[in-house]
Amino acid sequence: MDICALNPFFYPYMGGTEKVLMEVYSRLSKDHNITLISGMPRHMHLAKREEINGISVVRLKTDYIDLPGLPIPFPLMHGIRDAIKSSDADLYHINNRYLYYWDTLSAILQKKERMAITIHNALPKGIDFWTDSMGLLYDIAWGRRIMHKADLITGVSKNTVATTVPAKDMHKAKAIYNGINIDMFKPRGGRGHVSDRYASTYGGHAIKILTNGRLVPQKGQIYLINALKMFIDDGNDASLTIIGTGPMHDTLMKLSKKLGIGDRIRIISGIDENELPYYYNAADLFVLPSTYEPGSIALIEAMASGTPAIATRIGGIPELMGRCGLYVKPKDSYDIYKKLNFFIDNKRAMSRLAKDAHSRAIENHDWDKIALRYAETFEKAVRR
Repeated sequence: MDICALNPFFYPYMGGTEKVLMEVYSRLSKDHNITLISGMPRHMHLAKREEINGISVVRLKTDYIDLPGLPIPFPLMHGIRDAIKSSDADLYHINNRYLYYWDTLSAILQKKERMAITIHNALPKGIDFWTDSMGLLYDIAWGRRIMHKADLITGVSKNTVATTVPAKDMHKAKAIYNGINIDMFKPRGGRGHVSDRYASTYGGHAIKILTNGRLVPQKGQIYLINALKMFIDDGNDASLTIIGTGPMHDTLMKLSKKLGIGDRIRIISGIDENELPYYYNAADLFVLPSTYEPGSIALIEAMASGTPAIATRIGGIPELMGRCGLYVKPKDSYDIYKKLNFFIDNKRAMSRLAKDAHSRAIENHDWDKIALRYAETFEKAVRR
């Protein structure tokens, strides 16, 4: 099977979608021919064509526009229609409904081959009025048209499919969860067995809390910081490490200093993928306070690492964590604070939940299994 994937970003830029594409297509490239058409990363001069982990990557000339309110610059890829016309594939796989328009869609339809789209970002809900409204208007105006034209729709959770795919197209939609590398993300015998290099990130405090996600409003770090303030005021010796980059960096640090806990919070980024698992192992607790979350890879990484987890009961989170962690209400710092206290008072129960979460992650989110599901789903669509 020849597959042509389309996504505006790819390695060395590695957000959540890019990680999925790398993991899935690196595996599929062993038995299939994979081409990925992407943009040129900003401020980078990379080869226009190269092979990465068996994937033939085609990078198009790209201009970037910084628009207020967007978490990333808006990319304008040049020559995408010609790149599709010159490609030869059995299936074209779109991975971002927000950045592909009629020139892309018409070029694929003229090939008269199968087209799939993966919904990595569900219809916005619970972020803010502007984002939620604009997301709905976009899908009504264009996103649903791509879904209607597609032969196959996949979403990163059942919730993503249910809230985003139009009813008339539900018959060709299914959920395929995100995954993790189970050989990398695993328990390592507790904090005492993890290098001091990683444990020291948390400042030597007794209770080490971790969260991982872009520094944007929908990740909810503000609510976690406010909860941490209450927790520390109770006399708990705790610190928070936030892994991520984004426009809210200064806002979060200013809030921390205003609350008088600036020395208890650290924001870090640029972590090598091979080192990331150790940050989970060094933490006592992982907290995901998102207000919008179709299917969090970070939560799955924490679960596989055997780190106890607290997360908001929104989006695809309950499908991922099940009964293997604690849930909090979105945008509710006091509820997070209460669950932090529960963690302190019930460490043995939390440890059992973490073990169950590890087993759940291994069973449901091994990238080898996820890649196989994509392959089988794509093959059925091509044969149809």
